[in-house]
Amino acid sequence: MNSQLQIRYFLNISFVILKLIAIFAVKVELHKIGKHMKQTKVVFNNERLQYSSELMRALAHPLRLKILEFIDQNGSINVNKIYNTLMIEQSITSQHLRILKLAGVVSSERTGKFIHYTINYDIVHKAQAAVKKFLGK
Repeated sequence: MNSQLQIRYFLNISFVILKLIAIFAVKVELHKIGKHMKQTKVVFNNERLQYSSELMRALAHPLRLKILEFIDQNGSINVNKIYNTLMIEQSITSQHLRILKLAGVVSSERTGKFIHYTINYDIVHKAQAAVKKFLGK
């Protein structure tokens, strides 16, 4: 199995996904009240919350993980080869690639009439590091 996409084992657990969203988007502030008491204030960063949930949503789907694994094995691949090789309908493949692209997990480049997709490994590694940190690994 390719080490670039080992994250697949962690991201299919919805508990981890929800916790990661909270880790990315929540800031806890402690304030002193008087001499001894503290008040806790939780602040949500809506922009980070939105991005984190989209990223986790994009990575937590078995078919999208299969597409990512195929792109990873080929480096850069055009959309026609993805759906023909994986035997997925073209429209379904395009929908999944759109979700991955919106989350920043893949990028695309048009070459003539073909669109080639590549993985943005920086994003994948950040998500993988966050999962490992959460799991204490």
